[in-house]
Amino acid sequence: MASRNQADLWRELVAEAGEDASVQASQVTSADAERDLASVGFDVAQERAEAVANLRALESRAAPVRVDAGTPSEEQAWIARVPPIPMRVRPVPTRWYWLVAATLALATAGGLLYGLAHRPKPVDFPREVPTLEAPAPTVPARPPEVPSVVPTETLPAMGPKPH
Repeated sequence: MASRNQADLWRELVAEAGEDASVQASQVTSADAERDLASVGFDVAQERAEAVANLRALESRAAPVRVDAGTPSEEQAWIARVPPIPMRVRPVPTRWYWLVAATLALATAGGLLYGLAHRPKPVDFPREVPTLEAPAPTVPARPPEVPSVVPTETLPAMGPKPH
């Protein structure tokens, strides 16, 4: 068996723990969850009231206000409204530009090498040396006499067939 690195082992353990936690969470009822939250110190009724107020504020497009919001200290600050997250188009990774450039460069180099390897050699196409003298005009030769083909016997006339 091949040895696994620590990162793969850690990812596998986290995935298994997440599966176990999801199974346990699916078995908890609402009453059990409220009882557990109350034992830790959360006031479930107050949290529900804040959630309903925030939902109403979102529906009316007003900024949500916390019920127990105090004055901010130096370490924390309250903002009236969360600024909207700008929608931006996901940029194309730089590696795609390099991949396209490398492909074009290889295609160009391959085409040049192919062209150089298959170019005609000087022996294949000899050049004719131009001359100042014009060649003498040639008269086409007279074709030999062809005997005419004329039928020597007369053909019967076309008429009704005898029965």
